[in-house]
Amino acid sequence: MLDIDLFRKEPDTVRNNLKRRKESEQVVDEVIELDESWRTELQKAEQLKHLRNQVTKEVAALKKEGKDASGKIAEMKKVSDKISSQDRAIAEKKTKRDAVLMRVGNILHESVPYGKDDSENEEVRKWGKPQKNELPPHGELLEKMGFADFKNAAKITGAGFNYLKGDLAILDHALQRFAIDYLAEKGFTLIQPPYMMNRK
Repeated sequence: MLDIDLFRKEPDTVRNNLKRRKESEQVVDEVIELDESWRTELQKAEQLKHLRNQVTKEVAALKKEGKDASGKIAEMKKVSDKISSQDRAIAEKKTKRDAVLMRVGNILHESVPYGKDDSENEEVRKWGKPQKNELPPHGELLEKMGFADFKNAAKITGAGFNYLKGDLAILDHALQRFAIDYLAEKGFTLIQPPYMMNRK
């Protein structure tokens, strides 16, 4: 993901990069707009936190003088509630901004050739001999060897999932166990959470 500072300080660099990629430049304006909105909400939160600090000091001063501070305490609670609401708004704005930011590709190096499509890519060098026979997809190989079942898994979960079978399932568990043992040696504690949870 590109640094947000690049959009703030050098938006044209990103725009030119998108031109080279033959992608829409509109995303740059979208990121900038969302970033400005996020920063505005951030400033509001800072102002509220400053106000809360002031009210906290006033409460402490009233208590020290033996005076009733209930009014200020109620005010402080209202400010704290506003801060909580503001923090949620900030997180939401940042999530939206970063989601758009993730769609923007990395800056291409100046040595990358510009072309209409991959047919104009420059071949730098070759190693070995190109494979003449097309290899079957890995899923097909796994099914042929009896290590996976895509058909029955798709009936239960939908396309893209599989049952692992036999030695491959054992290997998968062995790798998980290896990772657990490694992390346990580092001082981590393995936790198995409950399978059910309430809606909230």
